[in-house]
Amino acid sequence: MGAATARALASATVAIGHYAQIDQARTALEEVRRLGADGIEVSADLTDPDAVGLMVSQVTSEVGPVDILVNNAGAYPRMTWHETGEAAWSRALDVNLTIHYR
Repeated sequence: MGAATARALASATVAIGHYAQIDQARTALEEVRRLGADGIEVSADLTDPDAVGLMVSQVTSEVGPVDILVNNAGAYPRMTWHETGEAAWSRALDVNLTIHYR
């Protein structure tokens, strides 16, 4: 979903954020560039407020102010319900709910 949104907004300068998915982010960025726009990729753990602040600083420093924000972060435990422990459940809630509030 994030890559499709980046392609749709390819006339703008795009900052593609990711966490430990550099190959996918770079592939999406290559597609944006093939469409004639420019952008950067940045990595941040959105569950860490300090990392979010650093990411925002990096983006504004490299491409300028943000006009549009598409927040499509999401994650889920890749295990059965019975195997999902409290830590995995907490991480899923943080990524799917809490970070969007911040």
